[in-house]
Amino acid sequence: NQLQTRDPFFFQGPETAIVFILDSEANFFNGNKGELLKKILLAMNLSSDSVFICTAGDFIKVHEKIKTICPKVIITLGTKASQLLLKVKTPLVQLRGKFHEYNGIKVMPTFHPALLLEQPDCKRQVWEDMKQVMKYAGLTDGS
Repeated sequence: NQLQTRDPFFFQGPETAIVFILDSEANFFNGNKGELLKKILLAMNLSSDSVFICTAGDFIKVHEKIKTICPKVIITLGTKASQLLLKVKTPLVQLRGKFHEYNGIKVMPTFHPALLLEQPDCKRQVWEDMKQVMKYAGLTDGS
């Protein structure tokens, strides 16, 4: 069963009100993908040190960690992260752009930075998603 995948689980950052779950390896802020993720956070008036970020690899550990930190909002970056957390097979293009619920926690699925590097036209959609998160979390944007 795909939902019981047990890959390595990596995380970093304080256990805060905003959690990012990514379809990727542990090097969250390395390379071009990492630089783009840092820019997204900066535009949200956040830093890489101010958010909790983890991989979607180990379904069980992700759910256990969310239970212990009880975030206000979760942002899933990529198809795997979104589908695993929400326990759906719905394509990401249909999930993104609106909040979903996970155990009473708001979840905003959106595109992974790797996709944004391949398809820069999707950056606007991610920014629109992040503006919804910012409004919900009480953050103000830098623009």
